[in-house]
Amino acid sequence: MKSGRILTAALCALTCGRVLSGSAVLGVGPEQPRPPVESDVFVSGADGVHTYRIPAMIVSPGGALLVFCEARKESIRDASPTDMVLKRSTDGGKTWSAAQVLIRGEGSEAMMNPCPVVDASTGTIVLVCVNAHKIEKGRHRHLMITSADDGRTWSAPVDLGERITPYDDTFVSGPGVGIQTTSGRLVVPG
Repeated sequence: MKSGRILTAALCALTCGRVLSGSAVLGVGPEQPRPPVESDVFVSGADGVHTYRIPAMIVSPGGALLVFCEARKESIRDASPTDMVLKRSTDGGKTWSAAQVLIRGEGSEAMMNPCPVVDASTGTIVLVCVNAHKIEKGRHRHLMITSADDGRTWSAPVDLGERITPYDDTFVSGPGVGIQTTSGRLVVPG
């Protein structure tokens, strides 16, 4: 494992800083297994970010790979000034978009614990995260953003607050990947 790199294996298995793609990894095609192809996704120090941590990856309804990550701007420490960022790949992880800041931490705010989930009934991508420095009413702020265009653009953050069930002042959502139950309910770990 190389220090300071986040590797992701194509189609959901996160490892430590590179994306692995190819028929052997994806399990498709009758041909002989090929060795995986690796590509860097997030590299510490890039774009003026000290450390990238806590990745979460999903496949969008249109087939794009989406990797969300904490961009810890000044330090590797938890709850240091952090933005929530995203990179997209439309070619199975061979190439990646530039990092897109989804939620900017203002001042000492830390946007942490990315947890994406896809609503299969609408095609909407939902990302839940925590603002670890905005404690209101004795709780962290849980934020949600959504994308209706395969992860290209995102809504403004919405505070989930009292909508978390069951509500608990000590609850912290994510990190990880959410699921959708057969009833249509979106479930986010915490």
